[in-house]
Amino acid sequence: MTAATDGTRIEKAVTLFSLPALRNVFLVYLLFALAAVAYWPASAALYENWTDFKNLGDTQGFLVLAISLWLVFRLRRSLAGAGEYPSVVALAGLLLCSFAWLILWRAGLQDPHLLLIPAILWLSVFAAFGRKVAITLALPIGYLYFAWPGWSHLAPVLQAMTTHAVGLLASAFGLPVYIEGNTVGIPEGTFDIEGGCSGIHFFVVGIALAVLQGELMGASRRRRVQLIAVMAGLAIMCNWLRVFTIVMAGHLTHMQHFLIRQHYTFGWVLFGVVVGTYIWISAKPEPSAGPLAETGSAMASRAPKAVAFLAATSAMLMAPILGLLLESGDARAAAPIKVVFPVGNAGWSGPVAISDPDWRPEFLGADAVEQVAYHDDGGNSIEVAAIVYRHQEQGAELIGDSASLLGEGQWKAMSEEIVSSQAGKFRELMAADRQGRRLLIRYRYDIGGQQFVEPLLSQMWYGVRSLRGAPYSALVAYGAACSASCEEARNMIDTFLGQMARNVEASLPQRSR
Repeated sequence: MTAATDGTRIEKAVTLFSLPALRNVFLVYLLFALAAVAYWPASAALYENWTDFKNLGDTQGFLVLAISLWLVFRLRRSLAGAGEYPSVVALAGLLLCSFAWLILWRAGLQDPHLLLIPAILWLSVFAAFGRKVAITLALPIGYLYFAWPGWSHLAPVLQAMTTHAVGLLASAFGLPVYIEGNTVGIPEGTFDIEGGCSGIHFFVVGIALAVLQGELMGASRRRRVQLIAVMAGLAIMCNWLRVFTIVMAGHLTHMQHFLIRQHYTFGWVLFGVVVGTYIWISAKPEPSAGPLAETGSAMASRAPKAVAFLAATSAMLMAPILGLLLESGDARAAAPIKVVFPVGNAGWSGPVAISDPDWRPEFLGADAVEQVAYHDDGGNSIEVAAIVYRHQEQGAELIGDSASLLGEGQWKAMSEEIVSSQAGKFRELMAADRQGRRLLIRYRYDIGGQQFVEPLLSQMWYGVRSLRGAPYSALVAYGAACSASCEEARNMIDTFLGQMARNVEASLPQRSR
């Protein structure tokens, strides 16, 4: 080893760990920290998902965040050589994206508002440092999407694929099975292929590993696409093999095998062996690639201008600060809510209290859940339910996991469509219970006096409208049992809506009609 070689290595080390190199890394990390604090509702939601060790769907989140931060540090030489001016266009995009996040958060649409966080972070880097740094950090920041809970929306597709694949494998091996929906039955028992059995966790982790491998190898775009495609296929097939192995073990041991109880652990062991082997095989560099190139190039160091950095941070913080002010205004609106249903007319008597309603809506955090009945001259009855929120928030909203029009347990939705009536458009829901009874419900949303039949549109409108103060929001539902026939129940509800719906909806405590 020559003195010249030693000197070159020392010079490289000084460059990579010099103050200019670390300064910009620190500033990028500062943007990460500001985003985490300013967009605290998103941070809280992500923390809840990443620490959900019961469902185990997104527990890779903290590791993904650590890899993202490390990838930023790995590119420190490129950041030290940033020589481009900040972007005004990115600053405008950051403002738009930030206020879009505020609307989605106020609307209680969790997955969409979480989807915007990496984009907001990247646009803040773009606005502060310029295009070259933004391109350099596109992958490290974009890597955060592997910690996004919204991947679970792919679970039903993977769930159906797994069920179908297990059925084909069982037929190939002569295993007697019957499949109904996502339930696989064998003579010894049944296996429910639930959302967690879809393999979505393996799928996301597999793709994340392939992206990381391609980055560390400095692979071409074509090679990266190949790595991702093969890894996605392996992750899916690993899950098929896992589920089929468990079903076969249940068949051979009369449901006594330990794999039935440890199926998740078995899945990760299988995944680790298969994916680890593939990474080892595919880690060879491309023939034309040669030695891996140094990260970045030795350029004159340039820090972002203080004005640009402050402008980027100000644009990032503007919408969250407005959100805090709106939240404090929501908290001050503490007047009690009471729905006073109108007196029946046109042959309808009521309202009367219901001691045992046909269905019990469950809406967490609602300010009022009122349910009454009206009767006609023939003794037929219509149940009317009104659910009212003074203001909505995550976990206390008209639409989401915490809201159920049918309630828990007894009724199961069979079909749903949008229908027209004398009183306008409604959503019509057909439900059935285990005894074979049928229930017909028509309902629509009322957001500050504006009526909607599309749940997503109603929540989006709530988010936009709430920027000048949260409106009262409500869901009003009209239900009738299919005693003689559902067509008779449908006609009865249609008649009631034509005669009473306007009066019922006018009784809602709307603050801003």
